[in-house]
Amino acid sequence: MISPHDPLVQYVGRIDYQNPNQVSFSHPGISIKLKFEGKICNILLGNEGASKMANYYNIIVD
Repeated sequence: MISPHDPLVQYVGRIDYQNPNQVSFSHPGISIKLKFEGKICNILLGNEGASKMANYYNIIVD
């Protein structure tokens, strides 16, 4: 498993790095870039806040 704080994971936008086990973001326009070689990539994304359906994700695999 790769840590969300691994320097190979690149974030753009307002990212909260205070928790050593996760990164948090809640503003529009956030992007995450990750390059890997393999057949499987699992990413855990979660919703927090008043509405559990308030966040939308676009995932692009190239």
